[in-house]
Amino acid sequence: MGKRGPSPGAKYSRRAPAAGDIVISNNRQLVHAQHFCDRLDAVLVQIERGDYPADLLAPQVLDKLHQYTEAVQHSIIEGIERFYDKNRYE
Repeated sequence: MGKRGPSPGAKYSRRAPAAGDIVISNNRQLVHAQHFCDRLDAVLVQIERGDYPADLLAPQVLDKLHQYTEAVQHSIIEGIERFYDKNRYE
């Protein structure tokens, strides 16, 4: 990403995040991941209530947004769990 958006000619993958994509290696990253997960949870609640400021989006787009948000949230939770499991044995 450039300062004002994607770099010219940049290509981005639209694949869903896979298990193991998010790696947390210290407590600071853990706190950031937990806060981001909380924000994603708030977005999911807004989408489910119909409060999300995307009333102009088609229902299919909202469904995709919901699915991607859930996928990212699950990937973050898996990263948090791996961090706790790794540090439990040290």
